[in-house]
Amino acid sequence: MKRSIALAFLMLAVVTIAAAQQQGNVVEYFGKEKVETIEEGRVIHHIRKGLLLNDAIRPGMLLGNQDVILWQLARDAWQSPIAGDTLVAHFPQGTARLQWTEIEADSNHLFTGMQRGWLYADYKSKEEKIVLLDATGNTLTLVNGLPYEGDHYDYGYTLHPIKLRAGKNEFLFSYGRFQRLKASLIEPEKPVMLLRRDMTLPPLLFNDPADGWAGIRLLNATDKDLTGLKLTVMLETGETALSELQSVPAMSQRKVVFRVPALRSATEKEKIEARLQLTDATGQLLHSISIQLKVQDAKRHHERTFVSRIDGSVQYYSLIPSLTDKPGQPLVLSLHGASVEATNQTRAYKAKDWTHLVAPTNRRPFGFNWEDWGRLDAFEVLDQARRVWKTDTLRTYVTGHSMGGHGTWVMGGTYPGMFAAMAPAAGYPDIIGYRRTGSDTAFFDQPHFKMLYASALHARMKNYADNYVQTPLYVLHGDADEVVPVQQARQMREILASVHPNMEYYEYPGGTHWYGDESMDWPPLFEFLKKHSLKAVARRDTLQLTTANIGVSATTGWITIMQQQDNGSLSSIRAIRSHGKITVNTSNVRALSLSDEAFKGQEIRHLVIDGKRLKVNNKRYFVRTGRGWKPIEKPELIEKHPDRNGGFKTAFDHGFVLVYGTGGAAEECKWNRRRALFDAEAFLYRANGAPEVIADTLFKNENYPGRNVILYGNADNNLAWDKLLIHAPFRAGKGYVKLGSQRMDGDNLGYYVLYPMPGTKNNVVGMVGGSGMPGMRAAVQNHYFSGITAFPDVLIFRADWLLKGPEGINASGFFGYDWEVEMGKLEY
Repeated sequence: MKRSIALAFLMLAVVTIAAAQQQGNVVEYFGKEKVETIEEGRVIHHIRKGLLLNDAIRPGMLLGNQDVILWQLARDAWQSPIAGDTLVAHFPQGTARLQWTEIEADSNHLFTGMQRGWLYADYKSKEEKIVLLDATGNTLTLVNGLPYEGDHYDYGYTLHPIKLRAGKNEFLFSYGRFQRLKASLIEPEKPVMLLRRDMTLPPLLFNDPADGWAGIRLLNATDKDLTGLKLTVMLETGETALSELQSVPAMSQRKVVFRVPALRSATEKEKIEARLQLTDATGQLLHSISIQLKVQDAKRHHERTFVSRIDGSVQYYSLIPSLTDKPGQPLVLSLHGASVEATNQTRAYKAKDWTHLVAPTNRRPFGFNWEDWGRLDAFEVLDQARRVWKTDTLRTYVTGHSMGGHGTWVMGGTYPGMFAAMAPAAGYPDIIGYRRTGSDTAFFDQPHFKMLYASALHARMKNYADNYVQTPLYVLHGDADEVVPVQQARQMREILASVHPNMEYYEYPGGTHWYGDESMDWPPLFEFLKKHSLKAVARRDTLQLTTANIGVSATTGWITIMQQQDNGSLSSIRAIRSHGKITVNTSNVRALSLSDEAFKGQEIRHLVIDGKRLKVNNKRYFVRTGRGWKPIEKPELIEKHPDRNGGFKTAFDHGFVLVYGTGGAAEECKWNRRRALFDAEAFLYRANGAPEVIADTLFKNENYPGRNVILYGNADNNLAWDKLLIHAPFRAGKGYVKLGSQRMDGDNLGYYVLYPMPGTKNNVVGMVGGSGMPGMRAAVQNHYFSGITAFPDVLIFRADWLLKGPEGINASGFFGYDWEVEMGKLEY
């Protein structure tokens, strides 16, 4: 174990320090084998020759990329290149003269040397036919101008059914993490197949037998949506389970959910064979494969699976039970580093005799830096582990290494009062400060970029010293770390040392980024955790919280910020309970609430908020008015609150469904459908997700209770728009976009917008589309699935934003507390 982890972090160091020299696939060393074989059909064409346009992309962080090729396509200015063709790209950082050059793959069909650019290739088909595109190493694929998710991390998972047209077909591949590409076309063995690539499988547990949840990619290489399918699982030991599967759109794939039966008797085997049989609604067999399931002991290191509320997908997590069976033990939440599997994370620890330990996945080995869906995954797994072990909630700790160290800084600094202690190892507090590279530096003074930065303020962790001081802190870092330099830890020590009452800091002499399992499993770190516990909420007399987005963090102890005055700015609250009096001081807070725990333990006779004395009664909600604070029964349902506060990325939660428009011209309908599928593919690849994709003609709100909806298209071509957004202050149609009283005309306007779903408490509607084909193509990028980016409630842009960045944005910002424009914070 020590050797494999050491090799892993050695490779990570190579990746970070000398990215230009990357040759190996890091993922191979971190517990996830790359798919190297093709069993889904016959290869009919390897892409061996092409044209390369390097330096065509300027990578950003908060903003996303500036990309001259996507800009050309959005403006309908794309022309098939020939060798030697040049183009002039007027990037914000300066003008670049670029040239298409010939490139040829090596004997293994591998292209190398892709440096922030695109590779173009074409293929002439004698007839229209359905094939599978198997491409690895690129971030984005365009097939005849339509977007498909790439394979940025070179996993070998991605397999897209595409329909070749008779004659010339054009392929564009953008560069990926390792600056290499391999692509081929496959004639599928069957039109409908179960894929062994990228399965999420539960182990068969003894000492705790229960059915488990599993996820498998179901490929639909037909022109019809698949519905009514069933999957039967038959173990070699005789147990069976039957599952009804989710729908799979035509010409796509989806990671469907099924049940695996538990072992009913003990076995000495380490693996059990399972036969999977896929049948249609009539019972006809469509496909059958065999897989292997691990057998694990629930009293030792093992894995479990669950169905996520985010999107209905199956996720796994890894556990180390305590060596003792004592009930109500503590729980350590351990967050893994970039490209590390949760299975490898737990196996770097020795089991303890006083605590359980659990490691979530961050949705993928690279995941979301433990922000956004990575943070939500950590909370879901924390809840799962507490159900398994019924742990002491006052003794929950968070730790992690590298990217997981960053996650520890994020979790501990965002949620004071949640963890009894925190211990980042080799972590960086702020990914922007750690990776300040790319094109963003050119935009720091631009008003729209400032709005994007404000959207990400919740992740600028150096702003949250007041939160950190409430949680006992142990910092571990190797003083010879060249991957995450020790200066990252020293910066936080400088910020916190004079104000933190309970902080220990240790630099491991000569320690690199990984110096063995003690890089995480460091005895003094665990001894520090062990000696700390939280007070029960009702016994906490002093509370403090700083937050930038109440949708991320709003509560500490018995007090909650219900609304902010100014979204995108820091809000803070400090409450002291003493001698029968609660005194609250706030900054940038419009509404707050007190839970019943605030009034337990002592009789509260006086309540003072920002100097205003209020009568103590049974009202628990308070709102700021022009004359100070006053109690209210409850905030209005339609207003912003912690469970529905924005910005745009929060649409992809609560079992979200992607609804594409079919009511426009043929080109618009084709784009809307592919754009929705592109997001589904991206969420599958980046978040191990399984979102549902349907046409607007099939959408009925009553069939999707409690679920968010993302609409692709506009009010003129998506038939679901007026069912959900007839009273919204934002509207887009053919040739225009309207925000409040502001109307913008033209067919080149794209947008990402969020608005509450009427009649619901927590659900929202997201909008991805444009005012015409140029605007729809301007919205091709889905950088909102990055753990670094952030988007406000409203972002309206022209096609030029693909090249000019924020200079191409028309409007950005936040709706007001009432989800209207007038009280909002908007930049035009």
